[in-house]
Amino acid sequence: MENDNKTTHFFFETKCPKCGKRLDAAVGPSDRPNKDDYTICVGCLSILQFNEDLTMRIAKDSPYEVEQARDNFRRFKHSLN
Repeated sequence: MENDNKTTHFFFETKCPKCGKRLDAAVGPSDRPNKDDYTICVGCLSILQFNEDLTMRIAKDSPYEVEQARDNFRRFKHSLN
């Protein structure tokens, strides 16, 4: 498997602002998520952005790459069923 230099970051528990799913970790290349970084809720697959305090908000706009990642995750999640 190729090393993609991504690290799992654990932070205090927060909830998805859309579905309420409890979230407490993110994967990314930096040492911690930064304000305005994108993430995807594992519950409802909403595209979210981090606030300064690591709570999340629903993203108003998202880059194409983030939407592709969500679609790939959706296909992966569906394949597990």
